[in-house]
Amino acid sequence: MNLICYVIFHTECPRGKYGISCNSDCGHCADSITCHHITGTCPGGCKAGWKLPLCKTAIITPVTAAMIGVAGGICFTVVLAVVLFVGLVKLWRFKW
Repeated sequence: MNLICYVIFHTECPRGKYGISCNSDCGHCADSITCHHITGTCPGGCKAGWKLPLCKTAIITPVTAAMIGVAGGICFTVVLAVVLFVGLVKLWRFKW
């Protein structure tokens, strides 16, 4: 089916879907408004933290990046502490 016939004869997709045969999911449109049934763009823009035109790409803000950095630092510290603890326990057992 060519695109011109599709656009002329196609009825709107169910809420939250777009594209040929309505196979694609809408992104994170603002105010829970569904996306355009053919293009997938959000008429009212994206929810906070999402990038136009399809609102499917997350925006990494400095705050988000900092939170990811803190979480990574905490995970690294916990893993390091466990490794050191296991090493010390093995060393202590080896000496006795």
